[in-house]
Amino acid sequence: VFKPVEDASTYVVRQGGQVITVILLRYKDGEIDVFNEMIRIDETEMHRFSCYMFSKFDRAYVISFKAIHTNLKKLPFPFQQHNAKDDFVIALSRTPSDYTARLGKATRTNIKRYMKRLVQNFPSFSHHFYENEDIEEHHIRAITNLSKARISAMKKKFGVDEKETQGLIRLAKICGMVNVVRINGRLCAGTISYRVGSGYVAVVNAHDSKYDEYWLGTLCYYLSI
Repeated sequence: VFKPVEDASTYVVRQGGQVITVILLRYKDGEIDVFNEMIRIDETEMHRFSCYMFSKFDRAYVISFKAIHTNLKKLPFPFQQHNAKDDFVIALSRTPSDYTARLGKATRTNIKRYMKRLVQNFPSFSHHFYENEDIEEHHIRAITNLSKARISAMKKKFGVDEKETQGLIRLAKICGMVNVVRINGRLCAGTISYRVGSGYVAVVNAHDSKYDEYWLGTLCYYLSI
């Protein structure tokens, strides 16, 4: 969805007839760009993969991974690592009440208190989930614009450009889930998530800063989960 797959290659490792590793990549102008993200690759597999790649593409000089987890400590090649993402991973409970019960007492109290205040002050408050083809382009753009406004206000560079936004829209139509929060009919918060296998990945959560005192960003995450 986000990267051109022309001339892409697939690296597959089998053990005892079973596929244990699949890596999608593209080689161009001496660079090997790995498409897989949000996966775990241990040191043994990293060693096997890098040795094979440099023997397969004799003019390759660099292999680039993005947002992977590894226990890599040693390779027969120079390598660099740096933090790319800082994510929270949780196991979803069977019911909303089960999930709420897992939260800390103070968090449960604050969610209840802020939600009550929000509904009392804004009776028109509502939230709706849209999936796949029901997700409209303006949902994605409105939520990313809210995120951009908050990040820009902190004097930071917003990482989602028009090309990335188009990618988010295309991906949403395939495996997306968007939570849209409205007050007086206006979209004021939202979460953009995607289903990957049996899991969900939240990529954008944003809200209008005028509702900061209502904890709206946290409430939006809570409602999405």
